[in-house]
Amino acid sequence: YGQFDVIQNATGSAKSKLGTGHNFRHAFMLVDDYKKALNDPFGKEFPQLIQASYDRTARTALKRDGAPRPQSDRMRGLLAVTGEDIVEGEASSLARSILVDVPYSINLTHGDVVKRRRAEYSGFTPHFIQFVLGLTSDEIKDMWDEYYAEFYAPIRVGYSKAAPNRVCENLTMNMVAFRVAMEMMVAKGVIPDVARDEFCRIHKKNLTMVRTSILEAVMGATGARVFIDALKEIIQNPAHCIIFNWPGYSEPQDITSSSKVIGFYRDSSPDTVYIYPQVTHGMISDHVKRNNNHVQSIGHVARQLFDEGMMDTEKINRDKNEYVVHVKGPAKVSVRAWPLKLSALGYEVTKDGKLVDRTGKPRKEKDGNQPDLTIISGL
Repeated sequence: YGQFDVIQNATGSAKSKLGTGHNFRHAFMLVDDYKKALNDPFGKEFPQLIQASYDRTARTALKRDGAPRPQSDRMRGLLAVTGEDIVEGEASSLARSILVDVPYSINLTHGDVVKRRRAEYSGFTPHFIQFVLGLTSDEIKDMWDEYYAEFYAPIRVGYSKAAPNRVCENLTMNMVAFRVAMEMMVAKGVIPDVARDEFCRIHKKNLTMVRTSILEAVMGATGARVFIDALKEIIQNPAHCIIFNWPGYSEPQDITSSSKVIGFYRDSSPDTVYIYPQVTHGMISDHVKRNNNHVQSIGHVARQLFDEGMMDTEKINRDKNEYVVHVKGPAKVSVRAWPLKLSALGYEVTKDGKLVDRTGKPRKEKDGNQPDLTIISGL
């Protein structure tokens, strides 16, 4: 809050932005116009920045003589990023964000009012901190429990357990902070109780609207989803890699001697496709790197595939803490494979043995699907 005119460009390393963010203590640091094209070759810089900002973790560094610097860099304010793209391929970073779709024809009227009066906000933070220190832990806990339950209840079914929990914790933290700020404004005599209740209602409604957008982005960036999406892409080129006996190959002559076998399909279990973990993970890793993306470790991907119901769990012996099955492959020898559900790839085999794509239209980007948010005016 206050007169802060410094806007950071999206280019540059996460280390440099953490160094700058260290100076924005209790302040609003804006990074403007993020684009995927500006990302580093490995796609790690922005996820690192977001993760460090949320966790408030510090980055230590050494001086030329090898001694540690006396002060480590960490984000000490609020990070806001504008951009045409969102950070892809990193569910953890997305779950720690508030994603707000803004139309191109944005109404700047309210923003201009805030900009003209921003000098009046410079004393807000110390009053807020003083008010928070006067609250008891039970008061904060009661607010947290109330809002977390409201955010979590509608989405507890239909998603994997980790994503809704982390997203709702993030939304709850935002809502509790806003509620405390409004309580402080009432205590200072700035707004009446009725205004506090109305502003909290509007803010909670806005967070509820963005919840679905955030969840969809998070689920699309999990290790399992990145793996499945890439797998669907690479099997479209049988000259590169194949699933043995895959019913989707209408032109067998496209398969060459250099095609790598990444799994197999058996007519006796038409709802399951068996994937070799090591070779498939390696090929997918090379594939996604071309798009400045990355795939998580084999163990992490396997666990997520299992937790999100993409594996045929009846074929897996979890007593041995495994995510693979030991099954006879095309060469009639026992192999270790992931038993993926055919439906996880978006396919279904009809009674006459034909492979049908059940995914329908490709998943749409979330831009424009988020309902319009309500601007809180009167503060």
